[in-house]
Amino acid sequence: MDWFNEAFGGFSEITAVTLVIVIAALAVGIAGYVFYRKKAREGGKLTKSQWTTKEVTTAALSIGVAFLLSYIKLFSMPQGGSITPASMLPIMAFAYIYGVKKGMIVGFCYSLLQFVQEPFFLTPVQFLLDYVLAFSLLGLAGLAKNNIIPGIIYGCAGRFLCQFVSGFVFFGEYAPEGVPAWLYSLGYSGSVVGIECAVCIAVAAIPAISRMFNRAKAQAKAQLAGTAKAKTVATAER
Repeated sequence: MDWFNEAFGGFSEITAVTLVIVIAALAVGIAGYVFYRKKAREGGKLTKSQWTTKEVTTAALSIGVAFLLSYIKLFSMPQGGSITPASMLPIMAFAYIYGVKKGMIVGFCYSLLQFVQEPFFLTPVQFLLDYVLAFSLLGLAGLAKNNIIPGIIYGCAGRFLCQFVSGFVFFGEYAPEGVPAWLYSLGYSGSVVGIECAVCIAVAAIPAISRMFNRAKAQAKAQLAGTAKAKTVATAER
């Protein structure tokens, strides 16, 4: 029971504003998904705006699910950071499916929610490293081509690099006596991000989930190719 309270106790910290944001994100995602599926079933051609709607829908769902998972803390570190049930995976899956640029935008939005969840501000540079850049770089998962696993490693490496630098520069004072600040930060950030990365890989390696991600990526590529072809035909007919 104590473990359950420790793992799920973070939900008691959700403020009304945060709850509204999460509900809004999920509502937008679900409504957009229903609208998109309805259009697809009608058999009409998907226009560029409808495809954008699908991307926004998926982004909203990814952010909402990732944020809710981040409140389930399997283990919390004393100086910040925690192990969650693959809370970064929805963001990296979005990047894998839709590409680095869009993935980094979604990661940026998620970083702001992470700051709302655990606000810790020392300087603008620390804020950028620990929140904005660390979670925006999860979008590097979009570099992976045919398998999300390398993408997870890319995204986690980006987050680790930012938080390693932040730990070395701003939190070196917490290092045990005789331990260099860089080594302390390497071990601390490496433990948090490394375990989180391993959990994400383990979940993504489940065959059903892996197939789901690859199928979504293939559909996205096919849709993008179809849109480009339609634009080429329309231009030629003018």
